[in-house]
Amino acid sequence: MQDIRNNSARQGDWIAMGQALNTCKPIKSYNDIDNLYLHLMNGFSYMAMTNYPYSSSFLNPMPAWPVNVSCQYYNNITSDPKPEDLIRRPELGGLSNREKLIFNAMLDAVNVYYNNNSSTPNCTDFDDTDGTGSLDGFGWNVLACNQMAMPCSNGPNSMFLAQPFDYNAFTLDCQ
Repeated sequence: MQDIRNNSARQGDWIAMGQALNTCKPIKSYNDIDNLYLHLMNGFSYMAMTNYPYSSSFLNPMPAWPVNVSCQYYNNITSDPKPEDLIRRPELGGLSNREKLIFNAMLDAVNVYYNNNSSTPNCTDFDDTDGTGSLDGFGWNVLACNQMAMPCSNGPNSMFLAQPFDYNAFTLDCQ
């Protein structure tokens, strides 16, 4: 997920990143990058929360063990890439072979959550930052703010950007 933030600074790569992640509309702003990140993060987070040993569909249709299924798309990505795989290539819209490979794996992996029941991939709708499918996720916010605040954070070893829990910001958001 850090690759999205790395590429967000390179505005010339936004078109290629949008193509690699099959976005429904072009990425045109840093706000679009933030929304894309939230959309993808929610897909991975919901897979982790519903990583059941049987298929389920109360959020979106998913196979049994969706995290294991999604991780398989990263099997061919090594932790020690060749130097030539890190060179930015004009024919890839300015992305390197490694970035293209990572974005393709990311798209396939997150589609285990967002598009598991279709053989024709839908586009990545980064305006959908909630990602709860047919479930109204805003009810959860009411419950969390009024009855059961659950401090959630991401540390430096997370696949997501580090984000410590900020009680004051959480309170302000609830108000």
